[in-house]
Amino acid sequence: FGLMAVQFMRFVVGPETLHTGQAGVHE
Repeated sequence: FGLMAVQFMRFVVGPETLHTGQAGVHE
């Protein structure tokens, strides 16, 4: 699920928000 969320986020938002999104997913 985490990987899926990260991929979706980075596909929609991009690497810019990937940092924040990744941290949120890990939390």
